[in-house]
Amino acid sequence: MAARVAPGIQCPAPVPAAHTIALWAAAFAPSQDTTARWKAIEQWCRQHAWQCFIPPSFSSFHAFAGTATERIRALQSLLAHPQVAAIWAVRGGYGSYHLLEDFPIEQWRKKMPWLIGFSDLTALQLYLIKQGIASLHAPMPSVLHNTHPDALRHLATFLQGGAPVYTAPAHPLQQAGEAEGCLIGGNLAVLCSLIGTPFMPELQDCILFIEEVGEHSYAIDRMLHHLHYAFPLHRLRGLIIGAVSRSPDGESQEYLYKRIAEIVQQKAPHLPFCLGFPVGHENQNYPMLQGAMVRLSIHAQGCTLSFQLQ
Repeated sequence: MAARVAPGIQCPAPVPAAHTIALWAAAFAPSQDTTARWKAIEQWCRQHAWQCFIPPSFSSFHAFAGTATERIRALQSLLAHPQVAAIWAVRGGYGSYHLLEDFPIEQWRKKMPWLIGFSDLTALQLYLIKQGIASLHAPMPSVLHNTHPDALRHLATFLQGGAPVYTAPAHPLQQAGEAEGCLIGGNLAVLCSLIGTPFMPELQDCILFIEEVGEHSYAIDRMLHHLHYAFPLHRLRGLIIGAVSRSPDGESQEYLYKRIAEIVQQKAPHLPFCLGFPVGHENQNYPMLQGAMVRLSIHAQGCTLSFQLQ
């Protein structure tokens, strides 16, 4: 059975057999050496009876896959194709932010495809939630070769109309508890950058998930306070903290988790939260359905995230 989404949220339909998953570059341009990766994507799609469309070339403008106008036009072309049922962002980096004010939301709403991606794609996914549309925070083609098979299996499950159940080990700094609510989140830096803009959805009473990569501990500290001042942490239903890694100062992930737990416990002492959940810039990047109704259970034996079914 399919996952249930929150009231006011529309969820794309399952991708039918023989329909197309199309690659789209929303941000940085793909790297030059992509032949093997494209073949792997095509093979993965064929395994699930889907077609794969890979543009013969991508535009280039500085580090981006074309100007904002070129990237929007490429998206509109995919939205006009009758067989395209999902649009898979090739990679992140930076650049999705450029597309927000001219994003073809009415054309998107009319077609209602899946948007798949993470990292920089958080900006577009949060905007879609603001517009009442679900999407998939999930691995992208640029990192498919390093993605755990379980993450890809779960991605296929969602696209086929199912819903997995996730479990993760307990963490000594977690706050035990049970919570139900609407699942929203993504990259912490991108999320915080949307605060105060018309593209940011409401977070009160949601179960928020965050992940981060390549940030100093003081920057993570600042972003968490920024988030709290805009959307008080004690007004969340629950918090899922995924991978927070590759500090430029060489700080360990466990040290970063300790800093995060201290802030969360200070600002929201009764908030259930887990750490080390398999989402983010690591090979175990489990797909998260933005806008889904979920149940989060955190206990001494571990953490379980269950998607409520229709």
